[in-house]
Amino acid sequence: MARERGKNELLAHAVAGDRVALNDLLLLQFDGLQEFIERRLPDGLDRVLSADDVLQETLVRAIRGIATFEPRAGATFDGWLETIATRAIQSLAVASGAKKRGGQFRHRTRNMETPASSLADLVDLLTDGTSTASAKAVKKEAIQAVHVGVACLPDEQRQAVRLRYLQGQSLAETAHALGRSPAAVRGLLYRAKLRLRDALGRSSRWFSRK
Repeated sequence: MARERGKNELLAHAVAGDRVALNDLLLLQFDGLQEFIERRLPDGLDRVLSADDVLQETLVRAIRGIATFEPRAGATFDGWLETIATRAIQSLAVASGAKKRGGQFRHRTRNMETPASSLADLVDLLTDGTSTASAKAVKKEAIQAVHVGVACLPDEQRQAVRLRYLQGQSLAETAHALGRSPAAVRGLLYRAKLRLRDALGRSSRWFSRK
């Protein structure tokens, strides 16, 4: 009951526009949402999308729509997130099909370690090697915090981080994809890392803020 009261309080603050409460609420929901997406990702589609692709899109949509959430009889925040995730799977499936027909499709083998490794590398970058713990559970918490933090970034910052750090594109490739100069992309990445370090520092007591 205490946990549920805490969740309801976070939800009320998040709906009212408190971004820190929303960040904490999404972290609280993270494991359950990830498991729901993994179960719902259709056979065949998982060759094109990873659960992390869908999870990131779901988080972004939830952040954008949180002010519209209205608890009603029989409706829960968990169910609201699951509805968003289901719609994200559907829209990403359509987009993937369009890319395939347009010649931009790239086959991928589903490997849950791949996105996790990318996010883990980003955690290491954000902490500048000053992480004070290496336990698997602690690393998982940090990766989740960064995942939610990326979803909370402004659009261009999020896209820059996704292309540069999660997909491993060069600065020039990232600049080309965004239609910006390399100098402008450096600025986007700098501001994004400041935000992500702040999110990581708030979400985990095991990581240094040096």
